[in-house]
Amino acid sequence: QRALDTIGHNVANVTTPGYSRQRVELATRPPQLNSSGFIGTGVDITAITRSYDQFLTNELRTGTSGYHESSTLASLANGLDNMLADQNSGLSPVLGSFFDAIQGVSNDPTSVAARQALLGEAGSLVTRFQGLNDWLDTTRRSLGARMDTNVQEINQLASSIATLNQQIIDAQGSAGGQPPNDLLDQRDQLVLELSAKVSITTTTQEDGALNVFIGSGQSLVLGVQHSSLGLVDRISDPGQFDITIGAPGSPAVVVTSLIKGGELGGVLHYRDQVLVPAMNDLGRLAIELGTFMNEQHRSGVTLDGQPGLDLFSVASPQVVPDNGNGGTIAVAFDDVSQLTADDYRLAFDGFNWALTRAGNGQVVPLSGSGTVADPFVAEGISITIGAGALAGDGYNVRPTRDGAGSINVLTGNPRDLALASPVSAAAALANTGTGQITPGTVTDINNPA
Repeated sequence: QRALDTIGHNVANVTTPGYSRQRVELATRPPQLNSSGFIGTGVDITAITRSYDQFLTNELRTGTSGYHESSTLASLANGLDNMLADQNSGLSPVLGSFFDAIQGVSNDPTSVAARQALLGEAGSLVTRFQGLNDWLDTTRRSLGARMDTNVQEINQLASSIATLNQQIIDAQGSAGGQPPNDLLDQRDQLVLELSAKVSITTTTQEDGALNVFIGSGQSLVLGVQHSSLGLVDRISDPGQFDITIGAPGSPAVVVTSLIKGGELGGVLHYRDQVLVPAMNDLGRLAIELGTFMNEQHRSGVTLDGQPGLDLFSVASPQVVPDNGNGGTIAVAFDDVSQLTADDYRLAFDGFNWALTRAGNGQVVPLSGSGTVADPFVAEGISITIGAGALAGDGYNVRPTRDGAGSINVLTGNPRDLALASPVSAAAALANTGTGQITPGTVTDINNPA
């Protein structure tokens, strides 16, 4: 009868998410002895167990976590790719039009109309840089809402798992150690849903409670207690959110770099390894374009014969000091062709300065001594150390983050475009020899020597 009841229970729950098929475990009863020998007395029910494999369960959780991380990353990255590669909203079309306008002015340098067209294309290029930067920054900030949703769902699942742990402990104790199968299934289903949000590991206590850990061993559920995740705005980088974890009555600690897997891990992977590098790369392109165009523009003269000035405004590196720093630093561009899309961390231990990549902590070699006459130089930037540095001083350095948002055209007068060489050369008409003369090369327009 108990076996038939269990079969009916299995049939009734065939569509219940997370349900494991149950079966009745039977054992032979001790026989009775009479004058004819031992006579069988049937069977006893020793337990009702689940068709359950811990190894397969762990593999399913790992696969679920990896799938949701990859699918989230792919979905978000596809939107970014479509935006930057679009023929209407991307950067390539306006870059092409800008260089076409330069060629048009080169063909007819005295044409004011051609010069005005070049200014118009330069303005369109700047607008596109700024528009893409705004879109990327808005996307970065909007990820906070998605992260917050995931954090709240993780906290709710953790609370429910802790509650079920208490119920399982009570049920197992009152049943003499027999497993409360339906409660175990419910808990396993919640843990599977949790693995879709973030990568986890689990251990089982002797009393039947399940401990759940995230990151590199941070406890989310310990027996009947659970910690909570939180979201805080990063002071050094507004719009960049960090994830914290804390047990009731304990201070929360930042665990952003330890979060892997699941939807939350996919969002962090996209933000830190795709979106922010894309913003930096866009800024790097704007800085390099502006710098090289300014150098070329300053080497020529305007339609009125005046030396050329900067054509574009170019951003400076962002430097965010830690609270309590004793000294100061100044960061400038050294060779923009050597810039990368990385952000950096500069730290002082009391004796030496060390520059590392913000993403992975990799050490970046520094040349120079950090003085005004001999600044530190690394990957296209120079760093000058001011007075008063103390052990523990630290700085976040973002060389290219502002590049696309800060670029602007500095002139609106087509006559101010310095498109002519400052040196002209012509052979006298009365020359009788075969000599030829070229305009030569201007090495420094500001140095008559």
